[in-house]
Amino acid sequence: MNLRNLLLTILSISLLASGCSTSRIPGGEKRPDWVTSRPIDNQYYMGIGKSSKASTGNNYIQSAKEEALADMASEISVELSNHSILRQFENNEGFSEEFESYTRTSTQKQLEGYTLTDQWESPDNYWVYYRLSKAEYQRQQRQKLENAKQRAKAFYEAALNHRKKGEVHQALVNLSQAFNAIQPYLDKDLSTFTLEGRVYLGNAIFSAFQELINHIKIDANKGSYQLTTLGAPEKTIGVTVRYHNQRVDQLPIIFYFPTLNNSPREEVTTDNQGIANTNIAHAAPKAKAIELRAEMDLESYFSKNPLLKKMFLSKRAIPYGNVTLEVKERKAFLVSDEFFLDKQKSQQHLAGILKEELTKHFFNFTDNRQEADVIVHIEARTEQGEDLGKHNLHTAYTSFDVTLTNNKNGQTVYEGNWSQIKGMKSGSFETAARDAIKKAGTKVRQEVVSEIRKVQLK
Repeated sequence: MNLRNLLLTILSISLLASGCSTSRIPGGEKRPDWVTSRPIDNQYYMGIGKSSKASTGNNYIQSAKEEALADMASEISVELSNHSILRQFENNEGFSEEFESYTRTSTQKQLEGYTLTDQWESPDNYWVYYRLSKAEYQRQQRQKLENAKQRAKAFYEAALNHRKKGEVHQALVNLSQAFNAIQPYLDKDLSTFTLEGRVYLGNAIFSAFQELINHIKIDANKGSYQLTTLGAPEKTIGVTVRYHNQRVDQLPIIFYFPTLNNSPREEVTTDNQGIANTNIAHAAPKAKAIELRAEMDLESYFSKNPLLKKMFLSKRAIPYGNVTLEVKERKAFLVSDEFFLDKQKSQQHLAGILKEELTKHFFNFTDNRQEADVIVHIEARTEQGEDLGKHNLHTAYTSFDVTLTNNKNGQTVYEGNWSQIKGMKSGSFETAARDAIKKAGTKVRQEVVSEIRKVQLK
């Protein structure tokens, strides 16, 4: 072959290779039909995604892919089986919407086996086109469903075995795991054969949960308990948990005051005698009688199953029991020092708020220091800040300390400090100072009482 023919052959091969290329050069070729007109093919699920290069930056390819897969997932219709547990909630619009949203997300996460059919980009946007064989998808789903049913069946049968032995906590854990296994398939026919015969797993798991919860009782270990504000009770305060009159161990219980805003909460697990004791009774406000609630912690079993939680709590209340506390108040004596713009203030504004709040919750204030159980001392100082000039704005700052002392032994039981609480108003430093004191008063109401509630006096 002479040189001329060799060069012609190389040129021909180069042109042929160039013509067969599938690369998409921005704006370099005609926009494909699928970008503007969705293809129709009954054998495939299709997903088409578009992203803006300007708004998504370097992530435009991934963004378009995610949109395409979401588009593909929306094509996969969901039809409820006649035996689906979701039939019980069809008329619950809020629940139905949540399930539909969950299903779309779950379907998208489970997509696999799809193929990239085409992609195209312009200078400003990027499009991608994926396909998934419907026959392949159905095959995958049948296999996944069968695997999920087998896992759920194993957990469900283990739960029944634990229930027979009165092992409530272990039964609930296994039921939660069983539900977690089938959660992506709640719309499907989940029938299977178990030790009980043929069951529909979604309904069976839900019914087993209900049966366990319906027969849990939480009772106070004593009719009522007497204690003094901020004082540890003389006797242990607690409850006993039973299932069909059998004591339940390892069950999570939450103690709190249902009538108290921002109530402290304590998480406790029942011991081998089914007893749960609490240490937060000292936080009770003074009252002739106040209820301390012991409630089963269902959240711990539903943490991975938000749908199960919503389904279950729409049907019944959480098991709980109340402990009655009779709380006697202590006597307190107030000492206050408040300075307003470097002058001692005759009207003790913050001291008045503190006294009001502590009277409401813990103490009976006395004018006789000697008979007081507790000495309450508040020291506050409000100082001028800056003249900002603009709009005649001025700033001021309030700082205050609160101390509680046991008057019997002189021991300091609480110290709290709040500093540089900023006030800002137009007009003068005095108006700004009043604004700072007002904000400090809010701190007293919202934070100081909550802090003092943690104190235990002997």
